Amino acid sequence: MLHARLTRTLRRPALTLLVPMLFLLTACGSGLSGKYADEMGIMEYEFDSDGTVYMNAMGTRVAGEYEIDDNNVIVHGPHGNLVFERKDDQLVGPMGLILSRRD
Repeated sequence: MLHARLTRTLRRPALTLLVPMLFLLTACGSGLSGKYADEMGIMEYEFDSDGTVYMNAMGTRVAGEYEIDDNNVIVHGPHGNLVFERKDDQLVGPMGLILSRRD
């Protein structure tokens, strides 16, 4: 009887701490949002915090998804996957593509 009451008493504070921690982890999950573009503005990637990315190139806009793996941003688009490396306010991609933060 005492054990059951003690368990119930401890459960409420644990849940009170756990729920806000889960919200914080969910909010910090992607860690990337904003617009990144190449130097000439021909190619632009717009990252939303929900994992959606919009890719704009010469007037064509397509949507995809992205994920973050350590220092890499992996973009899953309709034409395949691209891997960018995060370096300060830049994303360095294949074939020398450098996207700088525009916000």
